Amino acid sequence: MAKSLLHSSTMSDVYLLNSGDIEKHRGSRAGSETILEREFSVLSQLRMERIPEVRGFDQHEKILTMSRVGTHDLSDVLHDVPLFTVPFIMRDFFSDLSKIHSQGFIHRDIKPGNVMFNVGPQGVTNYAGIVDFGMALINNRKQNEPLAIGGTEPYTHPTQSDRQFKELRTQPGQDWFAAGRTMAHLLSGGSTPSFQSLLNKDRGAGLLADLRLRFRAAFQSESDGCKPVLKLMEYALAPEATEEGALMELYELGMAATECLQDRITDTWPLNQGPTSFQSGSSERPKRHDVLLIVDNTGSMAPYVQQVKDAFDEIADLVKGMIDLRVDLWSLGDYSTGGGGQQAVVPLGQRMRADTFQESMDSMDASRDQHDEAEAYEVALQRAYLRNPKEFWSPRQSTQRSIILVGDAYAHG
Repeated sequence: MAKSLLHSSTMSDVYLLNSGDIEKHRGSRAGSETILEREFSVLSQLRMERIPEVRGFDQHEKILTMSRVGTHDLSDVLHDVPLFTVPFIMRDFFSDLSKIHSQGFIHRDIKPGNVMFNVGPQGVTNYAGIVDFGMALINNRKQNEPLAIGGTEPYTHPTQSDRQFKELRTQPGQDWFAAGRTMAHLLSGGSTPSFQSLLNKDRGAGLLADLRLRFRAAFQSESDGCKPVLKLMEYALAPEATEEGALMELYELGMAATECLQDRITDTWPLNQGPTSFQSGSSERPKRHDVLLIVDNTGSMAPYVQQVKDAFDEIADLVKGMIDLRVDLWSLGDYSTGGGGQQAVVPLGQRMRADTFQESMDSMDASRDQHDEAEAYEVALQRAYLRNPKEFWSPRQSTQRSIILVGDAYAHG
């Protein structure tokens, strides 16, 4: 089945299948198959909406197939989220996290990259769910299992990322710490490094002051709106919340916040969604750029394909950390492939960050059959400019966009 790369790391490679499902492979790191097996086990036991549904698991090849949840993660759309949808996001996100806990699991990798949204032509349409359960463990289970120690700064609670706590039992407070910080980042904006820098500056005093201001604006209230939610975020940002003894209070604040949101936010997703880029840190984000790279992969490109790979590999290295980059990579054949050229355009990678894009270039090999037909440049460009079907290319809102076509002489046009 045809597939395109979405994400690549030492822990896993994630592909989007033509069917719309997700295929997750073990990564290059030793033991990464353990993470995949753990995710399969947890997802097979959870009974709830807005998480991936297991389609199958190949025990020999270590390939997990599951439904896709959302089109973009929170780190993608942080500054595209409408202000007045924030309470609805919090309500549904906290509810999902509470359901995971009620079924006996701790997620242990809550962060913007694992909180999913659906995005359409009009922007962010709704919160979609939670993904990536490879770090999840049963509640009250010791953290001494293989690859159980880890996480992502500045969201992960230190009790699950430091090996001195490997005999500590998992607790819901670990997730609520991460959830509080993830929602605080949503309200403050900026990149993850800038968010972490604000946390460390004056014990987060400036971040806390801005958080309260944005929170009241989101809840359209001169008061503190749903106070337990604000208290959870404030406490999660406090230095004392990183201690082991804070986990129970984090759990209690998380439960109180969930209950308050369920009681107070009873409407459906608002039609009046309010401004986007409302966060004070939105101006500090890196320049955003969505690139579509269309590469002729027919045999006539064989003498040049390594040159193309080297050039784009160098560019990706140069822009890392400087540009908020997403790259889509299409392989181009000729019209005789069939279907009036419709099958000539094959996505090899979608919405890739720089590291993943560099991995995806291995699939460019100029091996597609070369017939005496014109390469399907027009079909590719039509799909690119019209974004039809939309699954082929879905650039973010308000970004710089570039379409790059790489090929040899167009002899048949």
